[in-house]
Parts: sequence; structure tokens; C-alpha cells
Amino acid sequence: MQESVEPALRLLVGEKFNKAHQSYLAALHQISQNEAGNAITDAATALQETLEALGCQGKDLGKLIADARKKELFGPQDSPMTEGIQSIVRWVASERNQIGDAHRFSPARREDAWLIVHVVGAIIVRLAEGSSRPEPKK
Repeated sequence: MQESVEPALRLLVGEKFNKAHQSYLAALHQISQNEAGNAITDAATALQETLEALGCQGKDLGKLIADARKKELFGPQDSPMTEGIQSIVRWVASERNQIGDAHRFSPARREDAWLIVHVVGAIIVRLAEGSSRPEPKK
């Protein structure tokens, strides 16, 4: 676990990524509390806040990812990954909306949360440099 989570936590320390750091820590805490759905939501929030800290604009993660593509933080070859992230976030929202306001039950499992936290952490590590992605060779 340390190999994939620790680099993201180290990169997020500091004023620029403070909100993302707090959300990523919250995701880890939610996993320890067996709150997988909340952990997934917090991981998605950490990614959203990372994109915002990098200057991306949008009201939701999908719009932020679209803006990140325009800013070339994601290249065309990254589309399957960014579409996957957006699908997962929609899944979390759908599940949470179906169970009402209490949010006490989520069909997400702990291993689902770990998967998302690790994937988001890896994406954050890649994005934190803020450099643009090159076009793929044709």
C-alpha cells in the first residue's frame, strides 16, 4: 500500500494542494472505517481538487477533466483512463442517490475503495508535475 499511496500524499503536502491532500486523507480514513462508498467519493473529490489546484475549471469532475484535456494535462491517448474515472464517479453518485439521504449503506466494497484510491493516487502523482502530455506518434 505504501508504494502507491505515499507518493500521492507527499506530493499533495503544501498550500497549493491542501484541499486535495485533506480529501485524500479522508478517503484513507473512510476505508479504515469500512465506509467504502464514502472513501470512493473522497478519492474523487481529491482528484477534483487536484485538477482545480492545477488551474482547471468546471463544476464537476467531468468538466474538470475536459478542461484538463484542453490544457494538455491529459493527452488524447489518456481518453480510456479519463472516461473510466468519469464512469466510476457516476456509479458512486448513482448508488448513493438510490439509497437516500442517510448514506448508511453502500454496495461498494472495501476492495473497490482501495482500487479507486490507488488509481486516483497514481493519477495525482502524474498530474502534480503539471506538465503537458505529448501527442502520440502517428
